[in-house]
Amino acid sequence: SLGRSVERLMALASALASFLHPNAPEGALDLALEYGDSTISHRRRYAFMASRLSVIELLALDPLNPRSLIFHLDELKAQVGALPGATENGHPSEVYAQTLRIHTNFRTMKAEAIDTNSLLDFRAQIATLSDALGQAYMS
Repeated sequence: SLGRSVERLMALASALASFLHPNAPEGALDLALEYGDSTISHRRRYAFMASRLSVIELLALDPLNPRSLIFHLDELKAQVGALPGATENGHPSEVYAQTLRIHTNFRTMKAEAIDTNSLLDFRAQIATLSDALGQAYMS
């Protein structure tokens, strides 16, 4: 499940970066909702057509949406925290500390601050964390 969370975070961050790009074609926000399997949730929650902020709120920042970035980031944090050696004498390991930094930075972002560049940066951070997890636990 750790690998699944990493994979979903990277894939969704990449897709959202494309769909939210200023030069994205018309209808890209609706495609983002389809990609995130959240069209019905969006219709239920918002009485208007998809907007940049409504898509970000639902697919990036909604902790109750099991398809959102923050949902999978919360899962990743919990999973890494449960790994052997995640903490020692109350101090987080380097990998867990990296996870906590990524989690805190993303958790505290405002919807208005999330754009293509921040999503691509987030994806790169998750990729780096994935490599660190592999080195710490798979080698």
